[in-house]
Amino acid sequence: MGEKEPQKAIEVLEKAHKRHSGDRQIVSALSYYYKQTGNREKSKLYGEKLKALQNFSVR
Repeated sequence: MGEKEPQKAIEVLEKAHKRHSGDRQIVSALSYYYKQTGNREKSKLYGEKLKALQNFSVR
C-alpha cells in the first residue's frame, strides 16, 4: 500500500501512532512516507522523534 499510496499509508500509520507512540517502526515509516509525499517538515519531525526514541532505548 505504501509505495503506491503513501498518503493512505500515512493515514493508517498516524492512527497506529496515536495508540503506539513509542513504536520506532511506526515513527520511522511516518518519516519515510512524509518525505515521499514531499512534506519535509513532517518528515523531519518524525525523524527527530525517532532519534529521541533510539536514544531513550539505549540508556
